[in-house]
Amino acid sequence: MLGKKTIVHFVGSDAYRLSRERSFWKRLYWRTILHFCDMVLYVSPHLEGMVKRKGFVLPFPIATDQFRRPGLERITPDRDVLYYCPSGPVNESLYRLPWILEYAKSHPDEKITILGTRSHPARYQVDLPNVEVTASVEQTEMPLMYRRHRKLIRMTTEDGLPRMISEALLSGIEVEFNGLRIQEIPKERDPAVFASEFRKLLDNLHS
Repeated sequence: MLGKKTIVHFVGSDAYRLSRERSFWKRLYWRTILHFCDMVLYVSPHLEGMVKRKGFVLPFPIATDQFRRPGLERITPDRDVLYYCPSGPVNESLYRLPWILEYAKSHPDEKITILGTRSHPARYQVDLPNVEVTASVEQTEMPLMYRRHRKLIRMTTEDGLPRMISEALLSGIEVEFNGLRIQEIPKERDPAVFASEFRKLLDNLHS
């Protein structure tokens, strides 16, 4: 477009918003962009079916070395479940706050941490003795946060490929995503592999 190569990369919620958009003009706007852009990328294959534009799957990279830091394996978990759910009416629904609260009530012997991020902190007042709410932690402290827990659980109504899943696996803890046990890490999470795969796509685009 406009004499330049154009790439659109869908990461999750953006594809869901597009799929449920009801405004004729907004849908026309996006269909025009998707028609004329040179390439569409998706972090997860299920997003391609929602957008209805053929593309390539390319997950975003993460700082893999940070989560393989020597010494992390010696940390013994002192809590059971780490659960991501930042505050806000939309986030409470999107990240299923009622689900984790019901889980906590039905598993009173498990210690659960609800976590947010710096940009979207968790500010819940939860009156359950086995639930601790942590507004956020610095990204550099996330390897320790993972290792303090036995398991990461992510439950969401819409998502692409959350980086927390791969970060937790690299940190050596169990991961459950929307009811499924996750054990594999996409190779593109490694920054060097991502760069190589992205370069291949760019080379094909210009060939």
